[in-house]
Amino acid sequence: NVNMHNIGNALYIAETYNVVNAFIPYVINKNAYPVYKSIIEKLTERGTNLITSEIFRSIKGENYSVVFLSPTSITDANSPYNKFNFTQEPTSLHINNVSPIIYVKLFGRKFLLMGDADGSQEITLLERYSSGVYDEKLVNLEDIDFYKVANHGNKNSNLEETLSLIDCI
Repeated sequence: NVNMHNIGNALYIAETYNVVNAFIPYVINKNAYPVYKSIIEKLTERGTNLITSEIFRSIKGENYSVVFLSPTSITDANSPYNKFNFTQEPTSLHINNVSPIIYVKLFGRKFLLMGDADGSQEITLLERYSSGVYDEKLVNLEDIDFYKVANHGNKNSNLEETLSLIDCI
């Protein structure tokens, strides 16, 4: 059984700050993850808009843009959300793969935040990118200023193909 107890300071933030929008994973059985459930309850109680983190969600402002590059929509049969939510006992890999990959442009700098995705999600990201799924005006993975390694630097993440594309090696 997987325990979603390691969610940083999300509960503290939900209790302390006025969060307008929160991008959250789509979790059907919230009761299986008490800390996650507490966070969702606190955010809801405080009037936060809860938005499922999934591909193509974006936020744009004058000097910034944020684009979710993964996970795929819950309506996609191959979505990691379906593997996570409909597996009898999801593993930490199932949870990691619903962690979003996010591309951020902020004051002219470009960030690629890989979340806890494993190599399979990176391969999907690279396939989508090479096939032109992402709007090239919003997302250019070949020109990254800052790269946040995937899954804490796990050996099954941060593939050579990804690092080569973003010109880190």
